[in-house]
Amino acid sequence: MSSRLLHLKKSLTEEESFTTINKEKVFIVSDFTGLLLLNNFIEKDQESCLLIHENDISFEKRRRDFEQRQLLVRDEKVVEAIQEIFPSSVSKKFENEALFYKDQEFKSFNGRAKPHKLLNFEDYFIDRPWLVNCNLISQDLNFENNLLKGNINSISFDNSKWTIKLSNNFLVETENLYWGRSRKEFYRLLDSTSKNNLSDEETSFITGIEDYSLLNIWIKLDQIVKENSQTLFIPQSQTHDYGHYILDFHEPNRSESSQYVTANIIIQNRAADEVELGDKYKKLKRKVDRIFSGFSNYIVSEEINLFPNFLCKYTNDSIEKESEKLPHFIGPQALRRDISLPFIGNAFKSYEYHKNI
Repeated sequence: MSSRLLHLKKSLTEEESFTTINKEKVFIVSDFTGLLLLNNFIEKDQESCLLIHENDISFEKRRRDFEQRQLLVRDEKVVEAIQEIFPSSVSKKFENEALFYKDQEFKSFNGRAKPHKLLNFEDYFIDRPWLVNCNLISQDLNFENNLLKGNINSISFDNSKWTIKLSNNFLVETENLYWGRSRKEFYRLLDSTSKNNLSDEETSFITGIEDYSLLNIWIKLDQIVKENSQTLFIPQSQTHDYGHYILDFHEPNRSESSQYVTANIIIQNRAADEVELGDKYKKLKRKVDRIFSGFSNYIVSEEINLFPNFLCKYTNDSIEKESEKLPHFIGPQALRRDISLPFIGNAFKSYEYHKNI
């Protein structure tokens, strides 16, 4: 009996040490459309909004990643969706069709030859990408005054109020939670009572999605390797189905004799530590060196980023409208406003919808 009482006393003491913050709107984001939406609300009422993130967050970097580095816009419908929201945006499509490497030469996906097995989501990158300049804002947005740093330990919902418990002894309460990360991550953080209160339909909506992480490397070369912009698929292994290195060679800068390359590796629905990710990049360079002699020596700068659970395929969107027991899902994994658009187009439609309600 005494040990149980000590345990209860300890729990009460821990609970009392939390600092509680109440905000009308709380944001957890993964992409720059979520930051755009947050900024829209801040312009209306800065004191009502809070952004929770583990570290400092840069809108300029998120925008640059989307516009130049990830090259996720591979569908003309997405370009049209962006232009509807931001009429001043401009887009330019890559010149040449994607090719895959097999039997020591590059071949067309439209020919008779078949590539090595394409793993989940790799076929998304076959379509020619669009370089998009949204022309949104001329300067960086600063969210410092609305940022609370911390890792989320748990989330609960009761009586129309969300309570978010952080690892640094903060409790954040809000009636409007805007969730822009993985639906499955949200479900994992939800406490058992809140999970049990969900309907089968709501649970299926949260968990019925396939998401994959993206290892993205932005490379600058001081030599021109490809004369035109083009996507190349290079198998990670000739004997095993390990997926591909997907390289987008940008249009070269001939006056400077330089070229940018966006390299993407899809991490197939599992966690990967820094050692494994670093090893993948080393193997990529060795592989590309065999095809384009001197490639590694041409690299003058590189930036490596992992975007966890960012790519997604919708396997269940049975909910037709937002549920009172679910947060406002925003970004790539939001409730689809246009069933014909892929995930990145859905992020813009989600922004447009929530901005106007």
